[in-house]
Amino acid sequence: MFPMPVPRLFIPAMILAVFCVLTITRSSIYQDEITLWLDTVAKSPAKARTHNGLGDAFQKAGRFDDARTQFEQAVEIDPNYTDALFNLSVIYNTQGRSGEALQLLERALALDPSHHLARFSLAMLYYDRGSMAEAEQEYELVLRLAPFSGEADFARQMLNRIRTASPSR
Repeated sequence: MFPMPVPRLFIPAMILAVFCVLTITRSSIYQDEITLWLDTVAKSPAKARTHNGLGDAFQKAGRFDDARTQFEQAVEIDPNYTDALFNLSVIYNTQGRSGEALQLLERALALDPSHHLARFSLAMLYYDRGSMAEAEQEYELVLRLAPFSGEADFARQMLNRIRTASPSR
């Protein structure tokens, strides 16, 4: 007896089936942002960007302690990563650690003076501390750096508030 010939479409169909199984298996990590970033960190634990991404996902989910841990790891891996410095400052400020947040913002801005979100956060910190001259200066820089952003709209409102409340104007 002769062996039965394999149909011409059998091998391509098997390859397609393998890829379908792999796709279904892989798609489970895309169920949410945290799962995706956990997988990414597991594959690239020495990259600051992956820890920053996971921290951002935790922050969006309201898991601030987990976010802080990831941002701290990102800064430990790359002390000059401005986005991680900024993100960590936001968490610190949220947790009542405004002095540490201020230091992180100053570090981020020393590395990247055009980081408008860091400028905006610094302006808000200065305002909250009653340092109106510094707040005014930072809000003005936000307007120059990102004049059409949502932060710029708020900066205009805050500048108006500072300038109308100041007795010397």
